[in-house]
Parts: sequence; structure tokens; C-alpha cells
Amino acid sequence: MTDSYPPFSGADARCRKCHGSVGTRYYPAGTVLLASHPGGGQSIGVRPGAEEWLLRSCNDCDFAWPEACADAHVDTMFEPREDT
Repeated sequence: MTDSYPPFSGADARCRKCHGSVGTRYYPAGTVLLASHPGGGQSIGVRPGAEEWLLRSCNDCDFAWPEACADAHVDTMFEPREDT
């Protein structure tokens, strides 16, 4: 069984509760968010088959939520630049 997380909210995401700035932490496949505690703590566990995911957390109010990873393709991330 795999977990399904909400879609990636973008590089410039803001907190859903207070609109503060957001930090991001990556978790590899197999790790899951078990609980988010008041005051900013999170309990992370292991579950085989779980997808990789991101933990987004507010830098102001400590609200945190999981999201799916961004769909980034290496071939489009680093396109050659033409110097003019």
C-alpha cells in the first residue's frame, strides 16, 4: 500500500494557517509522518512501500504538513543558456 500526499505547493509556498514563510525537508521512500505535535515536533516512522515525500513547515507558527515531491525532470531543469 502506498500513501498519497497532496501535490507540491511550489517553491514560493506560504503557510496555510498564518501565511508565513515555509521550510521544506525531504523524506525518502519508506518513511511516513506518524504525527505532528503542537509546538513543531513531528513523529516520523517507517512503512515499506510508502512514497518519498516532503514535510513543509511554517517558520513562524510551526504548522506542518506533508506534500508529494515536485515533478522535476533533469533534462528540463538545467537547460543550456545562450550567452548574448
